Amino acid sequence: MATKAVSADAAVVEVLNGRNYVDWSVLVKTYLLAQDLWDVVEEDEEEEEEEEVDDKFKAWRKKNATALHTIQISCGQEAFSLIRNTTSAKRAWDTLAEEFKPKPRYYNDYNQYKPLFDAVWSGDWNKAKEFLTLHPNAIRATIPSTNNTALHVATELEHEHIVEELVQLMSEEDLEMTDNNGWTALALAADTGNVKMVECMVRKSKKLLSIPTDSDKTPILCASVSEQWDVVHYLYSVTPLQDLMPEKGPYGAALLHDFIIGMKFGMAWELIQCCPQLVFTKGLNGVFPMGGLLHSRVEYASNSGNDGSIICLLHQTEILLVVSGFTKSRKNPDGSVSRYKARLVAQGLSQEQGLDYDETFSPMVRHTTVRLVLALATTNHWELCQLDVKNDFLPGDLQEEVYMKQPQGFEDAIPPSHVCKLLKSLYGLKQAPRARNAKFTNYLPTLGFTLSHYDPSLFVKHTGTDIVLLLLYVDDVTPRLQIKPLI
Repeated sequence: MATKAVSADAAVVEVLNGRNYVDWSVLVKTYLLAQDLWDVVEEDEEEEEEEEVDDKFKAWRKKNATALHTIQISCGQEAFSLIRNTTSAKRAWDTLAEEFKPKPRYYNDYNQYKPLFDAVWSGDWNKAKEFLTLHPNAIRATIPSTNNTALHVATELEHEHIVEELVQLMSEEDLEMTDNNGWTALALAADTGNVKMVECMVRKSKKLLSIPTDSDKTPILCASVSEQWDVVHYLYSVTPLQDLMPEKGPYGAALLHDFIIGMKFGMAWELIQCCPQLVFTKGLNGVFPMGGLLHSRVEYASNSGNDGSIICLLHQTEILLVVSGFTKSRKNPDGSVSRYKARLVAQGLSQEQGLDYDETFSPMVRHTTVRLVLALATTNHWELCQLDVKNDFLPGDLQEEVYMKQPQGFEDAIPPSHVCKLLKSLYGLKQAPRARNAKFTNYLPTLGFTLSHYDPSLFVKHTGTDIVLLLLYVDDVTPRLQIKPLI
């Protein structure tokens, strides 16, 4: 393509192309300032409905035309084609900036910037600041295996003082950087429940409130799913209402669903009043918000609706278990009730060994193994993750025949006198921990994990130069420790 010649009265020595925007914009802006024309580019446009006889409008129109002409004759063919039909100098300038302005570079030379991450890991802001002074671009460097920035690392470790300092040094575009799972640092802070870090980031950029993760969760949803209600209260107060409207996606409906599950009925009612359509809008995973009202039935549904039990008659020689609904409350720091939790529990005291249960032993990870793995992780700067499994004891397959009464309020209308034959375990059964452990132990090898010969709760997986160590601890919930190197 032929290069367009520079006009004799052009403000630049080289027309705009895809490589020289920075120098070009400086020259054109300087020229417009010298000709007293920059204000029509920088300020909002005048209303076009004004009468042409108005002197002020005539003056603005003349300056706008002169500035637009200056920009046009300073463009190459490609750039001019983008603004050919534009009648506003401001719109022409903004269009060219959006197309040709260089995007920020994100540095991935991890070895070069590793001292910054080491300082953040150890919580030493003085060392981190000293390194950033010499290498300011390191603030956008990422860890290759996770795509985490230094801010992500500081947020995960909850180094509040380092987070505040890094946020001050970062631009709004830097704060929008995400890890491999699409999580911004704000999403991580919301998930951990650290209000101070969340407020710090939101003050710098409110754009972060609308950036979803790869699993389609905005920061407020990350907090509500993790039941971080202090963070939810704050984010709800600063999140634009239009971002929760149905036309913006499933975010508003998902938040309403979480409000109902968390028994935050005041906030739920306020959201419904602002946007009644959310009640009839599907949230994440296609769930309607009002489905949260059935949350107390979740565990029974998880069991009976997932091949967990069948309805049958009871023989005289078989033992019938009694079940009861167990509820407990979670409280706020001030002692007020935050939410209630319901659970269906079998009365295992009525079980008889050899008839409806046999072995009950379930291994747990040794404390020495935990200490050894933590020492290795600290020494090698490995990543530590913990996962709590919802309804942990319910997936275990039962080998014995176990029967229970139909729970009150959940009776089958057709055979109400029948009983439930359990196919999967239930809270309160003596063999539930063993069944759950067997299910987990049999499944992990299909994912490439190998059972350790020294600890039956340690699983190891090698992938190239990476290693994943998973520790299984059986309790009311099961925390799992996943460790992998960052390089």
